[in-house]
Amino acid sequence: MSLGGAAASYLFMTVAATLPLLIAGRVIAGISVVTETVLRSLDALALKPGETLFVSGAAGGIGTAVVQLVVLRGITIIGSASEKNHDYLPSRAGCCPGSIWSGLKERISHLAPEGINAALDVAGSGIIPNLIEMTGSASRVVSVADFSAEEYGARFSKGPPENPDAVLQEIIRLFSRVHYSVSVEKTFRLEDAAKAHEVSENSHVKGKLVIVPLPG
Repeated sequence: MSLGGAAASYLFMTVAATLPLLIAGRVIAGISVVTETVLRSLDALALKPGETLFVSGAAGGIGTAVVQLVVLRGITIIGSASEKNHDYLPSRAGCCPGSIWSGLKERISHLAPEGINAALDVAGSGIIPNLIEMTGSASRVVSVADFSAEEYGARFSKGPPENPDAVLQEIIRLFSRVHYSVSVEKTFRLEDAAKAHEVSENSHVKGKLVIVPLPG
């Protein structure tokens, strides 16, 4: 698990765990930070089975993980994504496509007539005030991508994890018992790290981008 927020050929490892051999190397690279982010955010929202969560950016790496984990918890999810990724959303169990670009409130009202109980922003698309209005309370909105969330009274969730060993053990449990995984759209060599960041910032990625330090 990388805790320093950097890409490098070498790192100082403080936490380790034995992972199942069936996990592909590129999945291992993308799954730890994503899963920790999702688990931390869901714990902050404290949703109960049967409640409804709206997620902005449900087709990305974090969003893909959110969809899987909330369904496992018995929570209904409505996920939004850019139009080109709408076909990807129904492939994630329990996820209904919406759009964050226009008519957000009306779309959500159509998909969840009884309203939503909480919202998780993973896209950072400037919709925190909209999410507060729809949930009825800033305390029911968490963002992992919009630094301005706290200016509106919502919460901004950030790492590093308080107990990374427990996070790794939970990842192993999820992967081994419920076939939890994170899809990887594309890998980049370390020398192409800048390109990876460019793609992340300018594209609507499906799943996760991974930087591989080894050549080839």
